[in-house]
Amino acid sequence: MGSPNPENRKVLVIGCGRAGGSLALTLARRGFAVTVHDRDAARARAFGRRFHLSTTPARRWDLVVLAVPDPSIPGTARALVREGSAPGLAIHLGGATPVDALAPLARAGWRTAKMHPVFAFPADPAPLPRGVAFGIGSSTSDGMREVQRWVRRLGGRPFAIHPGADAAWHLACVMAGNLLHAQISAAGTLMREAAEMPAHDALAALAPLVRSSLENAITAGPAGGLTGPVARGDLAAIEAHLALLSDQHPEFSMFYVSATAMLLRLLPPGRRAALRRRLRRGGLLL
Repeated sequence: MGSPNPENRKVLVIGCGRAGGSLALTLARRGFAVTVHDRDAARARAFGRRFHLSTTPARRWDLVVLAVPDPSIPGTARALVREGSAPGLAIHLGGATPVDALAPLARAGWRTAKMHPVFAFPADPAPLPRGVAFGIGSSTSDGMREVQRWVRRLGGRPFAIHPGADAAWHLACVMAGNLLHAQISAAGTLMREAAEMPAHDALAALAPLVRSSLENAITAGPAGGLTGPVARGDLAAIEAHLALLSDQHPEFSMFYVSATAMLLRLLPPGRRAALRRRLRRGGLLL
């Protein structure tokens, strides 16, 4: 059941993928009149039927959300100008892409901004939980105020991205959300080989460790939540790991060395220096 929308604000979401689909459902739940569009018209119609959202074009929108791949943002902006929609507020979701990608709309009188959610959208779209952080940006102070309001309407928390820092914001999200998948994949490979277990059993076995470690890092901070050989100063375990990787999985060695070197930085200065000296004496240059 949506929240009241006394101003009858109309929102167009372009793109019915993971991000666009979930944002469309979130806005609809908040009570806004949401229309969805996709370059695959059949996909948009199917999405609209499934979630009872409109797919009918209009001449004016209070908000247009461009939930399209970053390289498609300028072309989608130009298409909106060609279609002759009355200028409103246009927001793109690109993480590393500056708001300037919407320049064709800005030149046509639109107000433009960006908002990038710090969230891993599910394959099957679902409304966002409250409290999700959004990196926001606009070339005008009015645009910043507007995008802040829309983020709050979504139940999110807006954070202004410094000018020129779009790539850094996006990289933070990629490191936390995407690179984790590579790490879990490598861990699953090693566990399957160690116990001759199916892939799904390996991931199920690792899941409680991943969840508890992540929770420890969030509640106690990365340094306070750290466990394992680096936290214990267990040189023998690190040496055994590197020997195994060198022999059986050299493709994982660079990741292990780089990640372990970064974990050393989480230790108090005295312990960090002592462990680094021991590693170097053992020929392990981390």
